[in-house]
Amino acid sequence: MSFSQNEINREENSLFWEYVFLLDIGQSLVDFYSKLRFYSPTKYFTQKEVIELKSLIENEHLRIENLVSNNGYETKNSGGIKVSAKPSVKLNSSCSVNESETITKIRSKYYEIIPRLKELTFNLLKKSKQSLSLYYDDMDQFEESISYDYFQSLMKNMIYSADRLNSDLWEFNSSKICLVLRKDIVDSLQHQANNLNKLVTDSGIEISWFDNVRSEPSEHPLMQMVLHKIKKSDDKFSQADLKEIYDEMFEPSVFGFLMDRSFGRPRDIIQYLNLCKNNFQESEKITITLLKKVEQSYSEWFYNEILNELAISEHKDDIEEVFNVITKRGYPTFKFNKLDLFINSSPEYSIDKVKLFKVLSVMREYSILGTVKKRTIFDFTYRTGYSVPISEITNFVVHKGLRKYLNLP
Repeated sequence: MSFSQNEINREENSLFWEYVFLLDIGQSLVDFYSKLRFYSPTKYFTQKEVIELKSLIENEHLRIENLVSNNGYETKNSGGIKVSAKPSVKLNSSCSVNESETITKIRSKYYEIIPRLKELTFNLLKKSKQSLSLYYDDMDQFEESISYDYFQSLMKNMIYSADRLNSDLWEFNSSKICLVLRKDIVDSLQHQANNLNKLVTDSGIEISWFDNVRSEPSEHPLMQMVLHKIKKSDDKFSQADLKEIYDEMFEPSVFGFLMDRSFGRPRDIIQYLNLCKNNFQESEKITITLLKKVEQSYSEWFYNEILNELAISEHKDDIEEVFNVITKRGYPTFKFNKLDLFINSSPEYSIDKVKLFKVLSVMREYSILGTVKKRTIFDFTYRTGYSVPISEITNFVVHKGLRKYLNLP
């Protein structure tokens, strides 16, 4: 569901999210009941409520059709209902007087339907005897069209609203709403949210894909994800174990190469492999040679991914300027004093020494930069899980995934 044209009032944020969650839960239940066979007793005894819920949801969509557009989402059944929902609430602070008046009417309407919407969804969820999991991801994209301050308010109230609703949903076969948030976003909310840390500690799970204790690539969770996908998509691998698949499909050092050029996240690995697959469709094996041929394209994608994540950072513009400095200087490793000296020798740059130190610290936290422990041993935050304070004698290294785009060796 995509809302546009105006911001929801901050005091209404929590109620707004409850409305969004209930509409998504309601739609998933309508989809579930519609797939039951016509002679199913469950379908027969819930028919009136399902019709009412479906009508209510459709009327909501019609009522706000000038402000709302629908995005598709999948519903899959495997012993329960699992909904993968990707909200795209797009908010723009500019609107005309007429639009404001329309929004006021819409707000009063969604206030009015929430009690009945909640009653219907909970009744039907109980009768379905299913477990529902609703996932929300990519919330950082909201910040592209709204102010950072308002973005924080929106995210904070989204967490609170989901927590309150989860207290009731848990009674229905452990149903729940799951919010997938980047750690830096959660950290940025801590100072303005009274009990957010308790919510995150009690209910949150921090996901780290980077794992350097596996001796075999086929034993690493990231590569296993890829190998399982290959196993299911190709009959010739249906009986093969994961190591056999890796040995046949990948050159031995491929996984290490991919990990060095990623943040150890599924989307990084998949993007790189897809670029290779799309450009070399006839190749029967992924090799380092092939990966190097598409490294420039991957590096540009990786750079843009980082810029998207930096959209919520007040240091984004300064980081882009430091990128330009590093590119012009032409070295993948540097010390603070050397970079500061280079900046001072070029009147085109405006970053002073204090700001440079702060920007390099932020780049270190985002794993754009690592530190050199020994000549060929680099330490990145995404690998260790924590950020070591830097100093003026810290030896920095640019992440390998960025070097091709920045024209660095």
